[in-house]
Amino acid sequence: MAHKKAKNALLAAAFFMISVNSIMFFFPYIFEWVFQLDVGTTGLYMAITPVGMAVAAVLVAKVMEKVAAMPVMLGGMLGVTLAFAPITLALWPVHSLAM
Repeated sequence: MAHKKAKNALLAAAFFMISVNSIMFFFPYIFEWVFQLDVGTTGLYMAITPVGMAVAAVLVAKVMEKVAAMPVMLGGMLGVTLAFAPITLALWPVHSLAM
């Protein structure tokens, strides 16, 4: 029972990290576009985001290893893909609006 609870907590943490990083990644673009100024935070966020992505990838890899007996490498790739998908989807329209 405790094992299942820990697994769910890991999964929740992974998705939390992914969503937080998605927001952090494209928020500066929106901010700069709305206020028509270069706040200079984009570089900072771009430096932070990969760290969060790495954490998310590791979490997803660990979860997948336990849940689906998936090799860590494959789970890590899935984690990175999951982390990138919402960011890419959110960033494209924002980026094209900002340009």
